[in-house]
Amino acid sequence: MKETITEKYALTVCFVFLICMVVALCIGIYDIIEIVSLESTIHTCEDAAQSLTKATIIVLLCSIVFFIHWRIAKRARNNEAKY
Repeated sequence: MKETITEKYALTVCFVFLICMVVALCIGIYDIIEIVSLESTIHTCEDAAQSLTKATIIVLLCSIVFFIHWRIAKRARNNEAKY
């Protein structure tokens, strides 16, 4: 099956943003562990909460971009299959 340039572009963007989501999720999980940790001070909990908020925003934005480009790739593949 021959891939179109549009499909390659969309899948490349999906891959990049998937990696970005994984990194942000790892940071978020670390922040959750730091917040729940009994040894944390109020200052470190506040910093971890701020970092967790940023990681959550990044994951949401990456998810939106990922799903938009995933639909573009599917549409490009379906259009190629018709011809």
